[in-house]
Amino acid sequence: ASFGGSTAGGQPPEHWPNATVLVVDDEPGMRNFLVKALAPRAGQVLEAGSAEEAESLIARHRFDLVVLDITLPKDSTLEGVALRELRLPPDSLIAFVIRGGESIFPTGNTTLRAGDEILALTRPKHEEDLRQLFFTRTGAAGPIVDEWKSEGPTSEVATMLARPAMKAWYDLRIAG
Repeated sequence: ASFGGSTAGGQPPEHWPNATVLVVDDEPGMRNFLVKALAPRAGQVLEAGSAEEAESLIARHRFDLVVLDITLPKDSTLEGVALRELRLPPDSLIAFVIRGGESIFPTGNTTLRAGDEILALTRPKHEEDLRQLFFTRTGAAGPIVDEWKSEGPTSEVATMLARPAMKAWYDLRIAG
């Protein structure tokens, strides 16, 4: 599958000029890579190197999508938990899991392991809830959200941006 290319007008084939995306990753190289991959497709892409910085940006800007890189802590209570057992916040998607240098395209049967790197997409209002889910066991079991189920332009933007975000993350972590 091709994640790049351009149309006759020179724009990427999937371009949302009004979308604003926040990339949150504590590793500068990865953050920069994701920003560069998403910038040609979104109207504006901002970045944060920490949860605190992300919260500050979310308070000052309107974002359509937040792309998070979360590493499951070594002492996580989610060790061995299948994704289908998690109650993800609404409009949240686990796009990739990197474990031991291997990329996993997650399903409901994918079990979490300490040290897993998780690329997740969510709306700004659910960013903190999603982050907390992986650092403290919260909420009862519930279905995994296998696809973006929202209606309207935000879901289209999220779907459109998920592919280049996942491709950039994969390229840097696995192929790089």
